[in-house]
Amino acid sequence: MSSENTTKYSDEQKLLTPNEYFKAAKENAKENKIHTETTAAIAKERNLVDADTAYKLNDVKYGAAAEAMGQMGLTSSGMGEYREAQAYAQNRADRQASYAEYDRVMREAQHKYDQDMFAISGEELKYAEGERAAIDSSYDTFIAGINNGTMTMDQIMADSYYAKLSPEQQQAVNSAWTVKGFKNSIDNGTYKDEGTLTSSEEFSALTDSEKSSVKSYFASYHAGRTRDASAALLDYLEMASLGTPLDTIMAAAQANGH
Repeated sequence: MSSENTTKYSDEQKLLTPNEYFKAAKENAKENKIHTETTAAIAKERNLVDADTAYKLNDVKYGAAAEAMGQMGLTSSGMGEYREAQAYAQNRADRQASYAEYDRVMREAQHKYDQDMFAISGEELKYAEGERAAIDSSYDTFIAGINNGTMTMDQIMADSYYAKLSPEQQQAVNSAWTVKGFKNSIDNGTYKDEGTLTSSEEFSALTDSEKSSVKSYFASYHAGRTRDASAALLDYLEMASLGTPLDTIMAAAQANGH
């Protein structure tokens, strides 16, 4: 599916959303079933009428023949009962065949409908699984983009998949963006000590989890700076032991921000 979540439904010859596509496919399968059932019902009624008409015509033919024989002084004796029984048996067979054919068509129509709905359900499930994977992938991309500084919140919210994230995922993305803002401020020297950080109004508005993450980053950041400063001091002491002029050492310290 494209980012606009559209797919082409050939019968309609227009672009539909996946939900519209699956709805149309189900309605089409149902309409096909109804059409087949209606056609079968009409055919059954027509066949029953034909069977009854043939039965009545047989009576008319036999009556005319019996009348002609009577005029000639002849009798049909048991022929009438035989022909009547034969005509009745044929009528019954024709009617049973009509019902049997109707039942066969109805069973096939139901079977075809069940197969169509099963196939559509399979497509829906496959699409849902693919869409869920795409949503989760987008979520991971958003979090990574925030953490590595390649995505802004405006860019993320402009992405069509942001709206598809679960409420928990959206909250996590927003939280990651908030924490990233604090990390940037820490990197820029806005919060020079933990007291300045934790007493700020912005910090107080954070959730407990966000506060823990920011404080952990603050501690890690300043621990790194302390290690760097200690290493630099050793370097300056070594420079001094080697007879490096004081103004050169001072210039190096100033250049390194010490």
